[in-house]
Amino acid sequence: VSRWRVPWANRNSVHLSIMYTNADCFVNKTRDDLQFLLQTLNKKPNIIIISEVNPKNNVSNLQESEFNIFGYHLFCLNLGKEQSRGIIVYVDTELSCVEVNVVSTFSEFLFTELRNISHSKITLGAIYRSPTGS
Repeated sequence: VSRWRVPWANRNSVHLSIMYTNADCFVNKTRDDLQFLLQTLNKKPNIIIISEVNPKNNVSNLQESEFNIFGYHLFCLNLGKEQSRGIIVYVDTELSCVEVNVVSTFSEFLFTELRNISHSKITLGAIYRSPTGS
């Protein structure tokens, strides 16, 4: 878990903790491991980013509801979509956030916008680029 001090409003700053992993298939056992890990932490991360959520084969049975984690907003991209690896972003429910739509021919990215109580914004991007992609 990385901790970043982020300027988020005039001279004020806030600590955001971000956890990232490339899962190379985020199956039930892996999700259970993540939930167990979160229970062992003194402070849960504000943001969790997971790339390569989809298995390399047979992605048709994935349902967004299977990926919910209590205490987090869930944002998914290309979940269960053939020829895509998928991205999940979890944002702590104590943070105000929305998904940001970006028009592009590239399809493996997910942006969310976080707002604090003074309506200052931070845009967070999760991007997956295959090592064999161009």
